[in-house]
Amino acid sequence: MEQKQMQRSIPLYTLIILVSFASVAAVLFTPGLPQLQQQFQISTAHTQLTVSLFLLGYTIGPLIYGPLANRHGRKNMLYLGISIAFISSLLCAIAAHIGGFTLFLMARFMLAIGASAGLTLTFTIISDVFTDTEQRRKMIAYTTLAFAIMPGLAVSAGGLLVANWGWQSCFYVYMLYCVFVAFLVSRLPETKPLHLVDITLKKMWSQYCLVARDSKLWLYSIIWGISTGIIYTFSAIAPIISHDSLHLSADVFGIYNLWVFMGLAIGNILAAKLASYFSPRKVMTAGIGVALSGALFLWLSIVGGGLTVAHLFLWTALLFLGLPAVFCNASALATAQCSDKATASSLMNSIDLCTAITVLSLMGLVTGHMAVMMSSLFVVMLISVALLFWWVGRRRFFSSFYNH
Repeated sequence: MEQKQMQRSIPLYTLIILVSFASVAAVLFTPGLPQLQQQFQISTAHTQLTVSLFLLGYTIGPLIYGPLANRHGRKNMLYLGISIAFISSLLCAIAAHIGGFTLFLMARFMLAIGASAGLTLTFTIISDVFTDTEQRRKMIAYTTLAFAIMPGLAVSAGGLLVANWGWQSCFYVYMLYCVFVAFLVSRLPETKPLHLVDITLKKMWSQYCLVARDSKLWLYSIIWGISTGIIYTFSAIAPIISHDSLHLSADVFGIYNLWVFMGLAIGNILAAKLASYFSPRKVMTAGIGVALSGALFLWLSIVGGGLTVAHLFLWTALLFLGLPAVFCNASALATAQCSDKATASSLMNSIDLCTAITVLSLMGLVTGHMAVMMSSLFVVMLISVALLFWWVGRRRFFSSFYNH
């Protein structure tokens, strides 16, 4: 009874906003990347660094918040992260006047450290309250609907802000968003008693070592990370492709981008519905098939007929339609066997984002037509997901992974 009351006291809309707190910070200003590039006189590779460095901070942050949340509580760590994000956003906005591109990169890194509290502790709260695996799969699917709705809205809003008030306005608006998120957190219950766990560096290390022995956590987290990397790669590269090759303005790009994230939103809803009828592996298989089809059509269209607005956004929308079935089930299965949900969620998120950084960094290593290279990378990454998914299903692998 107490658990059901706890579940009712945690609104879905609050979880959606919290889990997407960092992803909104990551993409809100991306329509302004061409402006940023011109103002700081930097190359495309340095422009991509603004997203890569954000993801690096996004990777480190969860490792801090998870164990500390076991000692100081979920809400206190959320307040800490929101405060860091607020201050860092201000530094990003004024960097052009006082510190230049170096300060901007440092502030982006710290913004990611702060904002990562939302993703990490949302999964921790879900694991605290929704203990049944099927129930948790549904909740994660509905919650990660945020990865479609919020970034899509953020990119569109960012496009309007950039077109009318410049890229700095995105960070001032995000500061207001931080205040709103802090208000929502104040209305949440604390899902972990504060006095049960005493945290030391030695204990944190031992907790991570224990959780890291779960090979399923590693493989499912890498699968999720590749999916995340595809989303962030598109967010970082598509504005530049749209500006340089398709000659779209920032606000028009934001509107077209809504179609892509609409595919992601529909995919999340389907993943949640299918969780009631099919096993996670069947849903993931379908998701991989749809996403890979979208990536192949995108690649074939660009290579065969040249780059058009329809090719870029329609086929990417199909790709994004299949991704939620992959990452929703992967994230639910990654921590299913772990008793320490906070530490497991932290490690899972760090593996996820470290993988995403690797995927995004690959774009900086390739040369040639950017749209062709991006679509080729998507195909390769999704084939990698299919191979890892086949590997993770080999039961013998899991029973013997740490016995040798």
